[in-house]
Amino acid sequence: MEQERELLYLASVQARYTSARDACELFYRDYTRRDPCDISVVGMDRNMDTPSSYLCISKMMDMELTEEDHRRYGEILHSTLAYLRRCPKSSFMYMKCITLFTNLLNYFREVPDAMTFDTFCMNAFAVMHPSTYVHSKMVAQLSECMVRHLLEKRPELFANLPGCGSVDKVKQEADWIIGYTYHSALCHDIGKLFMIDTVAMYGRGLLDDEFSILKKHPVVGAMMAAEHPSTKDFADVIECHHQWYDCSRGYPMKRDSRSSPYKTIIDIVTTADCLDAATDTGGRSYKRGKDIEEFGEELRETAGTRYAPFMAELFEDTAFKKDVGDILLNGRKRLYAEVYEKLKTEFGA
Repeated sequence: MEQERELLYLASVQARYTSARDACELFYRDYTRRDPCDISVVGMDRNMDTPSSYLCISKMMDMELTEEDHRRYGEILHSTLAYLRRCPKSSFMYMKCITLFTNLLNYFREVPDAMTFDTFCMNAFAVMHPSTYVHSKMVAQLSECMVRHLLEKRPELFANLPGCGSVDKVKQEADWIIGYTYHSALCHDIGKLFMIDTVAMYGRGLLDDEFSILKKHPVVGAMMAAEHPSTKDFADVIECHHQWYDCSRGYPMKRDSRSSPYKTIIDIVTTADCLDAATDTGGRSYKRGKDIEEFGEELRETAGTRYAPFMAELFEDTAFKKDVGDILLNGRKRLYAEVYEKLKTEFGA
């Protein structure tokens, strides 16, 4: 009955019989009466669906937001993530919870004093799939390591980036380039939040149908990233990080990453993504992990096709291999400790 009433209010707002503000006030009052530990159908509607309706109307009707709305946004985003954390992942209700969560992603708006879209996505990974949170952080750290060494050895590679028309300008913008690389890598998999039930398959490879679904995550992620100030500049990297260097294979095939001014960053993030996946024996337990030398050999064998030639050259550098080796040796342990502490202190694990 409660869900039917919410649908009626949504229709009433769209028909202009009820103001967006009045409907949002109703939804927020219902939301404040929730029991944050109730995982029944009624409890889930009030904890997930009702706040989603609040966000939906305020976004669809382009409602002017007040400081109180900003506070409510922050409260809603945090409470829904905490509720997701509490919902038993083996239950039927969790699948309903995931469906309702995608509504929050669709109706998300960045407002002052609340989570930005990139922060919300990373927190969602921590809550729903910690190994993807760790993977995203690992890819960001590996990409940052790669870009630091390349800026020192091959700064001309970055001259096509926006605002960087020469080697001298690249050197002046080095901090921005490093920051852009790190944060675009951090966000590279946000499209997987729309298919988290497929992602959360432990102990086996994906079936063909599952893989077909998963292959959509770069395009979905890029579309979502383009809507928000904190992520819009990363859309090219997100969309193209599964393409081969020469664009002969990978996905999506309809997009040619060679036309992007961020091509060098795309190639770095692609390599970091593959390196973490190839060496991870924890989050991807169905595969035997490679060591850095084996991965370097793979780079050399496919340089110019799958991977950028400059990445194969980089893996010949002793100083780089030492730095990246430390991340691979100790990074995941630190990050799993980090996500455990995050869940415990922020979301009541």
